[in-house]
Amino acid sequence: MISKNQAFLRLTCIFFMLFCLPTNSMRLCGLVLGDCFDSDSLVELENGEKVSVKNLVKGQNIVCLRSRDGDAIYSSVTDVITTTRYSAWQIIIEPLTEDEEISLIVTQDHYIFSADNADVSPQALKRKTVGNLTINDFLLFKGKLVKIKRISQIDYKSSKTMYSPITSDEVIEVNGIYCHCRSKLTEINNRFLLF
Repeated sequence: MISKNQAFLRLTCIFFMLFCLPTNSMRLCGLVLGDCFDSDSLVELENGEKVSVKNLVKGQNIVCLRSRDGDAIYSSVTDVITTTRYSAWQIIIEPLTEDEEISLIVTQDHYIFSADNADVSPQALKRKTVGNLTINDFLLFKGKLVKIKRISQIDYKSSKTMYSPITSDEVIEVNGIYCHCRSKLTEINNRFLLF
């Protein structure tokens, strides 16, 4: 039997882990909390095939960044975390061609690389949560900085499964947009900032 002090300490630790620590990829008693992408979001495999994040498996090599010349850099999927959410944010970027509208549906605490203008160097990219992005921000889309056209919140009528692929280098290109893999900021391999 545990004492009142031990019980209080355990409850305090659980509270801290649930509400104070970054939630992505945290596993506690089988509970996974994540900041993730819509299930139909696309990533590109090393062979050029595009697959939805819900169909990714560990060990696959996917595009995580492109150089300004369009050359792809690949990283291995180390995990695919799922969680359920009742809301997300849709980011729509300015089209590069008339027929193209690029959007990304992602949870609000997920980090995305952004810039204040289109003339910054890749080393000057900032990591911002989706909830802090504005239409004045530029995102890296297939190696080019592109302005955000619109951001809106989506509320689901029932819970929706969201997916968060984790790569060995902590970065990923989803629907062509350069993103961090997690809500918790971790160090990024310098090769991704010096292209």
